Amino acid sequence: SFAMPPKGKKGKNDEDERKPWHLSPEFKELSINIVMKDMPQSMIDDVMYETKAAFEEYKLEKDIATKIKSFFERKIEGSSWHCIIGKHYGMSITHATSNIIYFTIKSATAVTKPYHIVLFRSHDRDPQ
Repeated sequence: SFAMPPKGKKGKNDEDERKPWHLSPEFKELSINIVMKDMPQSMIDDVMYETKAAFEEYKLEKDIATKIKSFFERKIEGSSWHCIIGKHYGMSITHATSNIIYFTIKSATAVTKPYHIVLFRSHDRDPQ
């Protein structure tokens, strides 16, 4: 894992007031490369802010992935998301249109390999 920049204080309307992730100074110490995306910019901003918060809060990849996945399942009621994080893996997936992103993330000063992250929405869950 890698050290993340310190957290800022969060208010109730952070999402409305926050800058797009690529313009925010919060991300200057990170190296993020979006390899492929098919989702609106506001959703990409959610992905990046949630990913940063997850790496600050957790050390295990499965816990980081769960935090990111759970955020989107709460935000879009009835949706089913999957998040894969690691440094070496292969995949074959089916995803909902306009609901996938694949990117790498690491500390900008680290010499280590970056984490590869895939987040995608699959089918929606049946209402209970």
